[in-house]
Amino acid sequence: MNFGLIWRKQQLRAGLTVPRRILALSNMERYLLIICAASVLSISLLIITLIRLWGQSGASQCHKKLLENFMALVSVFRWAPTRSTSEHQIQVVEHQLQKYYKSLMALSGKEYMTPSHHMSLHLPECLREFGPIHGWWGFAFERYNGIIQ
Repeated sequence: MNFGLIWRKQQLRAGLTVPRRILALSNMERYLLIICAASVLSISLLIITLIRLWGQSGASQCHKKLLENFMALVSVFRWAPTRSTSEHQIQVVEHQLQKYYKSLMALSGKEYMTPSHHMSLHLPECLREFGPIHGWWGFAFERYNGIIQ
C-alpha cells in the first residue's frame, strides 16, 4: 500500500498541505504514524464517552468505581512517558498506579493480578533511577522487530 499516494489524495481533497517531513517518511513510518494518531483519537473518545456515561450523578456506584479505576490508569499513561522527568511527575505516577491497583483488586479480586501488574509498580523507581522512559524502554523497537519477522 502506497501511503504517500494516499496522503497526497487526502491533501488534495481537503485542501490541506502535508508537512514535507511527513511526506519524506517511508511507508512503514507513515503507517505507524497513522496507527499512533488513530489510537490517540480512539482513547480520547473513550475517555470522553466514559466520563459522560459513568460520571453523571445517575450512574451506578459500580460504573463510578470503574471510571475512577480507568482514569487512574489514564493518568499514569499521561504522566509516565513524558520527555523529561521531575520528582512531582514520579509521585503522580506512583500515586495513580497505587490507586489503580487498589481499585482493580477491589473490583475484580487478586486472582486477576499478574506479574506484569507487579512489575509496573516498579515504574516510579525506574523513572528515578534511569530518567524518562523513552531513553530506556524498548517496546517500540521490539514491536518493530515483531513486524519485520
